[in-house]
Amino acid sequence: MSVATTSPSGPTRLAAVRAGSPYPAVREDLADLYARLEKTEANTVNLPHRRKYLLLVVGFLRRLLDLHEETVGAVERKLTPKRTRKSRRA
Repeated sequence: MSVATTSPSGPTRLAAVRAGSPYPAVREDLADLYARLEKTEANTVNLPHRRKYLLLVVGFLRRLLDLHEETVGAVERKLTPKRTRKSRRA
């Protein structure tokens, strides 16, 4: 029984989290937390009597990290200086 929803996490998501951010430390922390959730989800098979509840928590935490990632993206868009037309030509 899979309670946690499959989200676009994993290697593709982790690579996207690490790619070209002006705030690499935050993105690295997010990547680390996503990886830990993946390991936790994989380890639920070792605790069959608690698996259903662990998957609920993992799903919640993944959605919470998604929200945090979205917030970081919004901050980056607002605070990262935009290139001027002259700098694009150079």
